[in-house]
Amino acid sequence: MRIHLIRELWSIPVDHPRLSGLHNFLFHGTATRGGRDLIDSPVTFLTTDARIPLEITRSGTSISDIFTADGNFVVSERVKETISEYAHIEFLPVRFKKLFEWDFKAGDFSFYSKSDEFRLRDYRPIARKKPDVPAFHELIGSYYEVLVPRTLDLTNEYPDMSTIDVELGDLVMGPVEVLCERAQFLKYAILWSGAFLLREDVFAIFDRYIDWEYYLTTTISI
Repeated sequence: MRIHLIRELWSIPVDHPRLSGLHNFLFHGTATRGGRDLIDSPVTFLTTDARIPLEITRSGTSISDIFTADGNFVVSERVKETISEYAHIEFLPVRFKKLFEWDFKAGDFSFYSKSDEFRLRDYRPIARKKPDVPAFHELIGSYYEVLVPRTLDLTNEYPDMSTIDVELGDLVMGPVEVLCERAQFLKYAILWSGAFLLREDVFAIFDRYIDWEYYLTTTISI
């Protein structure tokens, strides 16, 4: 059985030919839960109790059908409709706290010539200065956080799980430790263990909508 791993780029190296930290920030945005920073918020998976909606601040000029907030996929209405046929997936509506205007695209580094502040690691102060654009809220439609099981929470159901070290390429320091077993994917289409683990049928759907500039992927056989 082939399983596909997907993980967002958590850190962009300074010599990346097409992306910077600012690209990543504009693509995914920043989020809170219940007005609290995510570091102070409860972990949210299908197998945990927390259900506090994400409040997202990001560029509204260009929004992908799939991006990531608090480590979970956030998907558009059309992606939700496509994958909602799969069991053991919950969709938690997100709220866009602010959608500001900032056009960007991979490979464009022209913004670096405008101000040294764009070289900062924390871009939230920049977002706070940007005004909200109400028209963006009307245009983009609904988005949902995708909640799937964390394999660590399935140890009672699957006591024979084992850890696999998976390399995701040069942009990740060291292997990703993945805890899983083959039998899980007869029941679950998507799981999380250090990265998202997708069965081939649901990966084919994600592949149609995801912007691979901002994600890493590889395949394992189990």
